[in-house]
Amino acid sequence: MEAAHFRSFYHFEPDIRANQHLRPEIQFVLDIQSGVITHDDKPDFRVRVDAKTIGIEITRLFTSPNAPALESTQESIFDQACRKAERLNLPAVDVILFFNIRKSLRRADRCRIADAVVQLVAANIPTDGNRVDLEHRPGQPPEVDLIHINPPYRPEQGRWRADFAFSKIERNTFAIVQEAITKKAGLLRTYLKACDECWLLLVADSFKASGNFDFSEDSQMHTFSSPFTRTYALDWGRPRLHRLEVVGAFADSNAT
Repeated sequence: MEAAHFRSFYHFEPDIRANQHLRPEIQFVLDIQSGVITHDDKPDFRVRVDAKTIGIEITRLFTSPNAPALESTQESIFDQACRKAERLNLPAVDVILFFNIRKSLRRADRCRIADAVVQLVAANIPTDGNRVDLEHRPGQPPEVDLIHINPPYRPEQGRWRADFAFSKIERNTFAIVQEAITKKAGLLRTYLKACDECWLLLVADSFKASGNFDFSEDSQMHTFSSPFTRTYALDWGRPRLHRLEVVGAFADSNAT
């Protein structure tokens, strides 16, 4: 995933493709093959641009410290529900689950929730081509706030296709982003041993609940403290790249 995140960043940021006029996807392959781009550690990637080497350090943003565990719990419930629906040979439908889970759950609880979701879907298959919304129904587990059941978009892809949707989108990004910058700032002196300057790329993987951030214009009004030459936030799921406004508050202690 780290390589995929960097490739997306390369596509959006023309300044690391100096004096190159090919399409980004073509130039990326050529730069990898020629050694212009190298993948290592501390920093994660190095790119030769004209006479200097730019380091790119990548780190993931998470909506909360326990977000990956919650995400794993939701994925487990989802997978169990899909497998059970397939065994029951249910009609093809598109299901969207809105979770309300505050902590990781035991296996027995995950099975209970998956079984209840499948029973509700089986009893409420839409017959008129319209969507059915299930909310606070008898037997609906409290860990799933809302269930959308839609007619299948592409039935040929499978008998029971489902997508995730998540009720919580993290819009208060400042504290989380600043904490990630501060943590990486302590390693900047090490990064600069391998490059002339170093950029920090923060990645919010909004394909997943743990990276479901909203980098709206309002959330970008903040000025962050960062010693890196440039600091970026990549919304990888949508995808969008934001160059953050920063002041070099850490530069004296870490970048010399």
